[in-house]
Amino acid sequence: MNEELPDPSASDPERIRRELEAETARELAKAATTERKRGEERKITKRPIDSDADTVLPSQTIPIGGTSVYRMLHPASPISAGVVSAIMGALSLVAGSGIGMALAYVPTAERAHASAGALQDNWLGAMLRGIHYHGTNVLIYLCMMYLVHLLWSGFFRRPGQMIWWRALTLMILVLAFAFTGQLLPFDQLALHGTSIRLSYVGDVPLIGEGLRGFMTGGSEVGTSTVARFYALHAIILPALGAILLRRFRRDGRAALNSKTSLSLHAMLVAAVGALVLFMASISSAPLGLSGNLGEPFKEARPEWYALPLYQLLKWAHPGALGVVVLVGMPLVAGAGLFVLPWLESVSASQQRFKWPVRGVVVASLTIAIVLGVWPVFEDMSAENGRGAGYFARDDANELMMKLKRRNEALGHNRSDLPEDTPTQARDLMQLAELLRKPLRVTEKGEREKFPKRAALVDYHMDTDGKVDEIRRKEWNKWVEELAKAARELYEATDATPLRAARERLRAACQNCHDDYDVFEPLNPKPRGYIEAPPRVEPPKDLPKDPPKDPPRDEPFFLESKFSGLTADIAPAKPKDLMRRSRSRIAELMQIAGLYKGEKPPMRMGEQIILDLQSYAKATPAMYAEFKDFTSETEWKKAAQAGEAALKELLKANKGEDFKKKLEAYGQTCDDCHKLVEEDFRFADIVKPK
Repeated sequence: MNEELPDPSASDPERIRRELEAETARELAKAATTERKRGEERKITKRPIDSDADTVLPSQTIPIGGTSVYRMLHPASPISAGVVSAIMGALSLVAGSGIGMALAYVPTAERAHASAGALQDNWLGAMLRGIHYHGTNVLIYLCMMYLVHLLWSGFFRRPGQMIWWRALTLMILVLAFAFTGQLLPFDQLALHGTSIRLSYVGDVPLIGEGLRGFMTGGSEVGTSTVARFYALHAIILPALGAILLRRFRRDGRAALNSKTSLSLHAMLVAAVGALVLFMASISSAPLGLSGNLGEPFKEARPEWYALPLYQLLKWAHPGALGVVVLVGMPLVAGAGLFVLPWLESVSASQQRFKWPVRGVVVASLTIAIVLGVWPVFEDMSAENGRGAGYFARDDANELMMKLKRRNEALGHNRSDLPEDTPTQARDLMQLAELLRKPLRVTEKGEREKFPKRAALVDYHMDTDGKVDEIRRKEWNKWVEELAKAARELYEATDATPLRAARERLRAACQNCHDDYDVFEPLNPKPRGYIEAPPRVEPPKDLPKDPPKDPPRDEPFFLESKFSGLTADIAPAKPKDLMRRSRSRIAELMQIAGLYKGEKPPMRMGEQIILDLQSYAKATPAMYAEFKDFTSETEWKKAAQAGEAALKELLKANKGEDFKKKLEAYGQTCDDCHKLVEEDFRFADIVKPK
């Protein structure tokens, strides 16, 4: 029997190595085929139950327990993609119109309103202002919608927190743009609204006063404030926005992974552009009278998105509660939104906080809508139905007072004209347009409902409550003369046409005074000029007999001038009340010839004394702000002394009697300052800065 011998090649190492390599190659090929089949299956994987994404890519899934869980690299939903495209379209319109307006805008307190008015008077400039204004409102609305959508869909969860934080940052930047841009037109709404907001900034603990001083660049809103707001609005914030939008653009491109087509995105951008252009064509951005903090402006109201906070501040008592509403609530809400991604991350299970978050969103929107609508209805029914704020109805008497201030500012008794003549002329043009509105046809019942209607309007009414046609024609004729003269003054460039237009304006006002038997002299004193007392030459021949009746003292405040005047509403904050009181006292001293300031007084003496009395009556209620310095009894005693001094000042005669009683009133102010350890004296009001 032959024995089988071993194959000598079986122990060949080279052969063994080749066989092992072949086996390894076969196994690798088999594994690659299996992985390819699994990849093809993942492409058709159904979307996760906790996402509204229409497409889930293999790179966006995590294998957990044999399942594919959606890793939220971006909320790739049609809604997200559409809103991002709409936001980018609105941003483009706002940025483009802003660049166009910047070419003609002058960021100074003296020229800001005039440059905005020059834009408004040109159809292209008015269109740019309208696009910028309405585009900003649309942009704020879209950013709010985007945040609500991210909350509702749960797209704030990790690992998508960066997208959520970028959306929050964009919302803050857009609101900062709106805040800094409000002042730039420098009309009454812009100036008074910004002044109020900066006073709120000053209430922020620790950093408030410093931040307010940095933003204003001084004690009051002026050229330095306009320059700083313009730098923030046109340079710093756009630079920050460009950095943010670089990432935001990538988010928008990632959102295109959804089934929405490029044509749909183009349609959304076109729809936003068409909406903004349509709104700008039918209604340009509002531009009121030139800004002046010395002139009351009760119509100041915030924008629509700030109305809920405005209503809460109206309810909050000045002091700690106001700081909580103004600072505490926004900080708590912002911190809660910022840390929201740490509550939950994307996983294979359902969203744990899906319905709680949606409930908070619905409740917050409901409360915001109610608080936003509340002040609107209050303004509609204010003043016994006459309206307030945006719904205020123009009163002929108030319009006449505004006309008087502008006419006095033109300095009709001087040969030269002030530098802001175009601004004053444009204000007169606007007032002429408003003077057409009081002559509306009113029913008898409406006249009885508002018995305090201005006498000037009532003069044009027949007994049946309708406007007399003859008087209407006379009124319209006078208004046309005023508007024409104001237009000529606004368009004139040389000194001679300017003076001629100013004289025609004065003649139109004089004709109105003659028609309505108004005996008050026109523009008794020019602006910025306090006349020296006339030099009286001694008579050559002295009278033999002295006059039998010595001249009587002439009262400083005339009773006839109080007719139709209403006192200014006292501010709720002590520092605002003190600031207004100081400005009123300085104007009163200017009128009396005791002080010559850089700016002319914008109110007559009778209006000033009414305002000071209103402020004095509101002082006792502010004890809570000074309870750490003095007792309530001492505080009320000091307030009563101030009211008594004002009553005596009201009875003062011109000359030394007025000066003496004004000093007595100033002593009561100094006594009150000593109680609260305030290092400010009455004499400091007229000291040079």
